This record gives sequence, structure tokens and C-alpha cells, in this order.
Amino acid sequence: MCAFGRKVFNVYKYITKMTNYQLGKIYRLYNDDCNDTYIGSSAQININRRFHRHREFARDKELSKRRYGKIFDTPNYHFEVIEEYPCNSRKELFERERYWTKVLDGCNIVNKNIPICYNDEERVKRMREQQKKYFQTPKGIAARNRSYEKYKLKMNLLKTHYELTSHLLK
Repeated sequence: MCAFGRKVFNVYKYITKMTNYQLGKIYRLYNDDCNDTYIGSSAQININRRFHRHREFARDKELSKRRYGKIFDTPNYHFEVIEEYPCNSRKELFERERYWTKVLDGCNIVNKNIPICYNDEERVKRMREQQKKYFQTPKGIAARNRSYEKYKLKMNLLKTHYELTSHLLK
């Protein structure tokens, strides 16, 4: 297949993996025995697949305690879709998840990462500040140096390749 065909194929693979937020759903995991509740959102076609992923994570007892509290400790846990919420972006879905977290505030919400809704400019600014701080730490400096060394190696290889093959181009 020609290079153009491969590019089309790669674009096709990317398009098929894009999330369709029109399938957005807000769900909750809860347990009758304790008042623990986990609020989540998903845009998967099959919401049961998302529930099964939660159960897989719950098999790791240490991770389960941190992420889900006591929800999976007894067999009286439930999974329910609170709302079908078709939207246009991840941000809108997270905003709605945050809304439900506030509405169900009487329950013991065990979510460690409640979505924070930033606009894109704020998010970019915040990420740049975090990167700036990171690259001032010893770990960040080492990462930057490794990256630079890889870049230099790649440029030297390209230069060598050009020198070896330049006579073929004449």
C-alpha cells in the first residue's frame, strides 16, 4: 500500500477512536450497608463495560480502599446511571459530573479526583506553571537533560546518514 494509503488508514484509526460525547452518562456506584457513593461519567456505548472496569480495579484491595472507600467491601453494591447527558465535550461531561457531586452531597462521596472545570486558557496556563516548577526540580532537570541528549543523538544520526547517502543524490 502506498504512503498516502497508510496515512488515510492511520487517520481512519484515529477517527474511530474519537469519543462521542453525545453518548455521555453520569453514573454512581454505592453500597446499601455504608453510605459511600462514587460518582463518575462515561461516554462509552456500553456503560456496563465501565462498571466492569471499576470491579476489576476493586480486586486490588489497597487501590480499592483509596478509590472506592467501602463500596465493594460487601456484596450489596449497586451501579446505576443517574442521567443520560448528551454533550459536546469532555469539559461539559465533567461539569455535569461535578454538578451531581454537589447534588448528592448528603451521601459520603468517596471520589478522590472530582473533576475541576477550567476553561482551556486557564488549563494551559496552569499546566505551563506546573511544567516550569517541575523543570526546576532535580528530577525535572535530569529529564530535560535526557531529552536533550536524545535530541543530540538523533541529530548526529541524521547528519551521519546524510553524509553517507549524499553522494547517492547527485
